[in-house]
Amino acid sequence: MKISQLFLCFILFSIFTISFPSAAAPVVDIDGNPVLVGVDYYILPVIRGRGGGLTLASTGNKSCPLDVVQEPLEVNNGLPLTFRPANSSEGVVHVSADQNFIFSAASICVQSTVWVLYEEESTQTFFITTGGVAGNPGRETISNWFRIDEYEGDYKLVYCPGVCNICRVRCGDIGVLVQDGERRLALTDDAPFKLLSLCSLLLISIYIAAAAESPAAVLDILGKQLRVGTDYYILPVVRGRGGGLTLSTAAGNESCPLDVVQERLEIKKGLPLTFQPANAKKGVVRVSTDHNIKFSASSTCVESTVWKLDYEESSQKYFITTGGVEGNPGRETLSNWFKIEEYGSDYKLVFCPTLCNYCKVICRDISIFVEDNGVRRRLGLNLTDAAPAPFKVMFKKAN
Repeated sequence: MKISQLFLCFILFSIFTISFPSAAAPVVDIDGNPVLVGVDYYILPVIRGRGGGLTLASTGNKSCPLDVVQEPLEVNNGLPLTFRPANSSEGVVHVSADQNFIFSAASICVQSTVWVLYEEESTQTFFITTGGVAGNPGRETISNWFRIDEYEGDYKLVYCPGVCNICRVRCGDIGVLVQDGERRLALTDDAPFKLLSLCSLLLISIYIAAAAESPAAVLDILGKQLRVGTDYYILPVVRGRGGGLTLSTAAGNESCPLDVVQERLEIKKGLPLTFQPANAKKGVVRVSTDHNIKFSASSTCVESTVWKLDYEESSQKYFITTGGVEGNPGRETLSNWFKIEEYGSDYKLVFCPTLCNYCKVICRDISIFVEDNGVRRRLGLNLTDAAPAPFKVMFKKAN
């Protein structure tokens, strides 16, 4: 069993200053600022291309409590966390000091998001899960305390609680164990520890989310920024392969809800649409941002004209239809959110919602699927290399 060891450095999620004691070395972020108690931080890899931040996920056959895992994709920051030292009077996180690690996020489980160590009997491995108790250091909570130790200019996570002088504990570095596609946090075993020199070390950093630059604004064909709530046509960049997007009767014998399709003739612009970001305060449509896409047109169906991803059993494909819920970002509305991504010098439409950090979603480009001898040009997800290329689009403001 190979577990890559976990090391850390830190970046602040929100910035402010506080005085700290000089008795022990403080953990510092990449700007050299002390990591503060009760402030949100992300834990991310320093080495690029080997996973993202830390988050919650159900693993194996259990749904609750949620385990602590690493995001598989580097672009995913995971969930922010706070640190709470056993000495509640401290305002700064110090190295080699016992801390509670607490995810600053709601969970579908009744258990807390406090980290806790537990042994999985089937594998005889100690994993990090949630459901621990914050505070109250002592024998009863010994599995809930973790440390941040220095390691060659960076940091690593360690389980070796010192909150109970009469207890015998199993100390170990925390690493990442890949199991059934999940990157679970676990204690390294004594036996395979020497193999760590053969493995790539996972270094982590924590960065200032508040200081991250906003994604680029999406531009229309005149070079102007797309505005939230304004009507636009989505048109193909490649000429001679259909027109804009519109609504059409669903496949088979179903008449509602209506599917999202492309006009067969290039001269037809289709129906205008509006974009509503998950962050309702935003006034500009930006790339790589979750949006509701909604046709600004009445329909013969009772369902809304908000785009929604739907799985078609007969073809075993995912297509874009309507009847989605506008707003209310989260687990229950995952299928209603879409993104606009840069594609060369143009744009493409993508389904890859990031509104639920513990949910597993399909991330794919949206393509045009031609059916019924060219009569229907449906929008659907590109799941294989043999599927059509991503639908390259541009945006024109409706008059």
